[in-house]
Amino acid sequence: INNTTNTAIDFADFYGAAVFSSGTGGNTNTGSNGGGGCILAGELILMEYGSLIKVEDVVVGDRVIGITLPGLPMEEDSWKTWSINYNDFESTNTVTEVKAIQSEIFHTAYRLNFNSGSLRITGEHPTLVKRQNGSVLFVPVRDLVAGDEVRYFSSNSWEQITSIDQLENNTIMSYNLDAEAVDNYIAGGIVVHNAPSQKQF
Repeated sequence: INNTTNTAIDFADFYGAAVFSSGTGGNTNTGSNGGGGCILAGELILMEYGSLIKVEDVVVGDRVIGITLPGLPMEEDSWKTWSINYNDFESTNTVTEVKAIQSEIFHTAYRLNFNSGSLRITGEHPTLVKRQNGSVLFVPVRDLVAGDEVRYFSSNSWEQITSIDQLENNTIMSYNLDAEAVDNYIAGGIVVHNAPSQKQF
């Protein structure tokens, strides 16, 4: 991995990255198994009636937009083994309540760049992806590969990731929303999964 601060890196450098700085919010999480992960402060979350709110301003009880996913069990770690063929993929928009919020600082984070925007997110966080082989699944950011496409919500389309910037020595607080009903929400315009709980407040 290229460790230069806020520097664009190639997919070839990015793929296979395994070691991440642990959070400093009272909980150790190296992200070695794809657990944990958060959205950096300042990123926008899509709320129930279409408004956008910074992730750090969302509170427990707020209602956010998510999508239903065919065949995804509700067990906490089911995203790790769930996948579906692109031809069988269907989703509907739904609303879910934020049940809890986790916060933590990850010293390494990333900016995913795609045609319609970008999202600053930690490497551990699962995102909904379509792969070149036609499979749709949740993939931690650190495991993205060339050709992966993220689910862009507003147009219900797939957008190829154009580049990934590494944000080294990150000191920005990050947040994850526990939207249990469907286990996903919309951050920076794309569909992300609930990451396992870390530090609650």
